[in-house]
Amino acid sequence: MKIKSAAFCAALTATLMVSPLNAAFSSEILPCAVRLVFKEASQGTDVVYLLSMQYKNRTARPISAVSTLLMSGTSNVVGNAQADCTYDGEPLNAGDTGECSWPIQVVGAKLMSSYGSAAWTDIVNDQLEKFQTIVQCDIVGHRYSN
Repeated sequence: MKIKSAAFCAALTATLMVSPLNAAFSSEILPCAVRLVFKEASQGTDVVYLLSMQYKNRTARPISAVSTLLMSGTSNVVGNAQADCTYDGEPLNAGDTGECSWPIQVVGAKLMSSYGSAAWTDIVNDQLEKFQTIVQCDIVGHRYSN
């Protein structure tokens, strides 16, 4: 009888510990993309791979960023990132929709001087091909603004 009681207590404890987290946790899968942006830098032009998505703030509070899992077209998680949802320093207010974005990677202009333009172009194109597999973002958290 003690084994059944111990097993029951363990199952009940596990349920009580996990259930509130699952009940409070919800995620939202949205289309997103990584695009190539050129940015002037002191030593030339940097290439920025910018994650971006349109996001509707369904929370009751202003948010400044979202935490997201980056997913391929087959829904495989290929990474994670935070995306900044502010515009001109202002958070995304409750009920508003706006862009959330984050520079995932930067290939600096200094690299072109070191390796030459052909190698630099190969690196840029290789990274772009890898980042283009990201087509969905699973929003798993928010950074609330004060």
